[in-house]
Amino acid sequence: MHDCTVSEAEDFIESLPLSVELPDSFTTTEAKVEVTGLLTFGKYLSCLQCHKKVADGSFTAKIIKCGNCNLTQKRDKCITNCFAQVKVSQDDNQFTVTFFQEQIKKVFNILQGPQTLDEEKITEALLDAPILKIKYDNKSKIINEVSPYII
Repeated sequence: MHDCTVSEAEDFIESLPLSVELPDSFTTTEAKVEVTGLLTFGKYLSCLQCHKKVADGSFTAKIIKCGNCNLTQKRDKCITNCFAQVKVSQDDNQFTVTFFQEQIKKVFNILQGPQTLDEEKITEALLDAPILKIKYDNKSKIINEVSPYII
C-alpha cells in the first residue's frame, strides 16, 4: 500500500484569462461552389414567439405547444419553413451543406424566380443556380450567406 494524504490547498488568487470570441475566419468558411445534388429536403413548423422548431408530430395536431418557450398556439398559425441538404463541389472537392429557407429565397432571387416551398421547385432552383459564393459554419455546415459568384 502507498501512503497518501489529502490536504487542503491554498485559494487560487491569480486572475483567470477572459474567454474571447473567435474571429469569423476561425469558425466559418467562404467558398465558390456548384450545387451538384439534393440529399434531403424537409419542412418544419416554427413557433410564432421564439421562432424555434416545434415538435415533429405537430403537422397533424390542431393545437401545439412550443417546447422552447411553452407558447400554446394554433398549428395553422405557425410559420412553415424548409431546409435542403445539398451536395456541392468546389474544384475537385465535394461536401454537404445545409440551406435553410432564408438562403433558399436568396437563390430564388438570384434566378429571379418565384419563391415557393415546393420541393420540386426548390430542387430545380438549387440545381439550376449558377456558381454560388457561400459562407458556412465549419462545424454545422449551415450556410449563413449566399450570393452569385462574380468573376
